[in-house]
Amino acid sequence: GGRDSMVVSVLAAVVAAGLGRPATMAGGNATALDVPFMHTGIGNAVYVVIQIGTPPQEVAVLFDTGSSTLAVPGPATQGANPLCKSANQYLGYGCSVGQYDPTQSTSRVDIPASGAISVPNLPDGTIAAFDQRTGQKTNNTCGTALPDGKCGGAVVYGTSGDTTGMEGYWVADSVTLGNLSATVGFISITEVTYSWQESPCGGIMGVSSTAGDCLAATMAKQQREGSPETCATNVLHLLLEQNGFGDDKFGLCLGHQGDTGVLSLGGANPNFYSGEMVYTPLLQGQIDNVYYAVTFTQLTLAGQTACNSQSACSGEVAVLDSGTDVFVLNYQAYLGLEQAAQDAQCTTDDDCEMRLQLDGVCLQPTGFFSCSGGRCQAKTSPEGTPLLAPTQGETIIGYPVLSQLYLLFDRGQHKAGFAVRQGECATPCSAFISEWPCTVAAQCQWTNGVCGGTQPPNTIDEPVKGARAWGGSCSSPPPQDEMLDIHLDA
Repeated sequence: GGRDSMVVSVLAAVVAAGLGRPATMAGGNATALDVPFMHTGIGNAVYVVIQIGTPPQEVAVLFDTGSSTLAVPGPATQGANPLCKSANQYLGYGCSVGQYDPTQSTSRVDIPASGAISVPNLPDGTIAAFDQRTGQKTNNTCGTALPDGKCGGAVVYGTSGDTTGMEGYWVADSVTLGNLSATVGFISITEVTYSWQESPCGGIMGVSSTAGDCLAATMAKQQREGSPETCATNVLHLLLEQNGFGDDKFGLCLGHQGDTGVLSLGGANPNFYSGEMVYTPLLQGQIDNVYYAVTFTQLTLAGQTACNSQSACSGEVAVLDSGTDVFVLNYQAYLGLEQAAQDAQCTTDDDCEMRLQLDGVCLQPTGFFSCSGGRCQAKTSPEGTPLLAPTQGETIIGYPVLSQLYLLFDRGQHKAGFAVRQGECATPCSAFISEWPCTVAAQCQWTNGVCGGTQPPNTIDEPVKGARAWGGSCSSPPPQDEMLDIHLDA
């Protein structure tokens, strides 16, 4: 997010505001809090409506696993999308739902550019200065001063230049997601350049790191490199920590594009998966500050090796990102998969199974290839777009794979969990606690301050069979009890 390496199209799992049903977490007696999230209708990005300040101001934000910073627009933000005039206007227009006006919040505190930072209810050390040249971090101070005396922060998306991103200044205020509230530090956006906003979202909530992003004061590259930065602890981490959740983790049931999904704060909800949850380590280091990255060592199709530890998959890094619309393979692995498809022989679609070997986990998604004329042919989404794509960069295990499984991001233990998805990713209408997301949810109505109605099961485009995840090697057969009919929501 705050580093040049973030790709703007890598926008992942996002929540829409709502208080959901508590669920007993696997492996503990605490409860996970379910909140529904919704898709933007542009690609597979999803969003949440959060409340900020006193009195609360609602803002729709992308829930992004590819960045770490919470940043929201206000009435004075330059280059931002206009506000939506109605609940459904965003479906056809580039508009945003809600904004945050710092001057209208009695609980807001601007982070000063100089001197010690002391904010009521803001945990000690949440904001710190970081010197890139020495590697030294100084708690409770700003590293990125602006001429007006505020503490500056800027985010650049992509690696091609300084054209896409935002600039603003750090503030501290209360933020509420569902019924969880915490005092956090975030960016009040003053300018959006080459808008990355996806209607109805004006802001972005990055959830990739517990350490938090470190941001320079401006987008200009010559001023970013080597300059002091300001770091802030990730907002989702603070929401969990300040509300008694001992585990820094969240579960995702992604659902179908255009309908709802479920985010489980504090752990996995076993109501949405069957069989065993299996884990692979999340890579630590610089890349861990931006992405959920894992080790990818082998890819096979119909028993044919597309790449392995002796070829293009040797120590390959793969990013888990549900907001990427396709399964993106590094170029050599993609060529290997094409060759495997040519070499494979099949009689049914089931013969064209694809397996991904991660560290200690095998994933077997379905629906990527069909058998035609005795050969495995790559399929497209119901909209006719490819499900696979090559890249010169890192492999990205995107939405077409991840939506078939139930996911757990355990940031405290640095691991990602996978399980077979069970049923549909839906919550009752009563899970929506504010008017706007209630009115855009199917068959839900906002009446007398309550969201009512019966939300139907998610629409299914194409049933497929056999998506699985199991511990160990892909060369071993999967446990039979982990086979379940699920759906490819591409």
